[in-house]
Amino acid sequence: MKKFFYAFIAVVLFLSSCTPSPDRVIMYKTNDNKPIAFGEDKFGNAKLVSNEYSEEEKCFVAVFDKAINAIGNSAFSYCSSLTSITIPNSVKEIGYQAFEYCTALKHLCIEDGDNPLSLGYDEFNKEDRGKSLFYDCPLESIYLGRNIVCKNDYNYGFSPFCEKERLRTVTIGNSVNRIDYMAFAHCRNLISLTIQNGVKEIGNQAFKNCPALTSIEIPNSVTSIEREAFSWCVSLTNIRIPKSAKVDETAFEGCDNLKINY
Repeated sequence: MKKFFYAFIAVVLFLSSCTPSPDRVIMYKTNDNKPIAFGEDKFGNAKLVSNEYSEEEKCFVAVFDKAINAIGNSAFSYCSSLTSITIPNSVKEIGYQAFEYCTALKHLCIEDGDNPLSLGYDEFNKEDRGKSLFYDCPLESIYLGRNIVCKNDYNYGFSPFCEKERLRTVTIGNSVNRIDYMAFAHCRNLISLTIQNGVKEIGNQAFKNCPALTSIEIPNSVTSIEREAFSWCVSLTNIRIPKSAKVDETAFEGCDNLKINY
């Protein structure tokens, strides 16, 4: 009986050691059901160990030898078959042009995490408007589980997620405490927005001109809704706001049919 018990424990330990920790894994899908090529030295100090389709996960699972702390410049450039990707919470930064010409990327998941994620850009233009990190990607759904740090101004293309014409669904996780300037502004087909409890501040023009939004529930954690945060969301008819939240007088400018509930 003891021999059986020790053999069972050994099998359990072996299986657990064969299961990679989430911070060593990037999960993704492609439209041609073929794995994408991972460039050398594009993932910090982590080296690719395996890159195979998982029947259990129903996607490709790229496993690295250690935690992935960075996704380097041009890491997924020209991966035109890439349709979805999950960014593990161990990643601290994503370099410039990391998703350049990822013209099929529709679904993005940035896993929950306490540390902010620094995002690069696609193209800087000192004379005109630049291109943000996901400029080439027809994103349709986003799960944002961490605070984002980026060069959010005109010459860098503003927020990585603004003006995404095909974006329909956004979920903000409870590890995010601020939705920043123009984060999802001018996403004209955004119809579903979920903001989980944890967000404290909704920044200037964060959801400006999202005319397909009809209702939103603001969680009790929110203390501030800043200038023009939901301005010109012209289909917005119903919203619930915590009584204690400070709301700028222009936060809902142009929302003529809106009923605010406290």
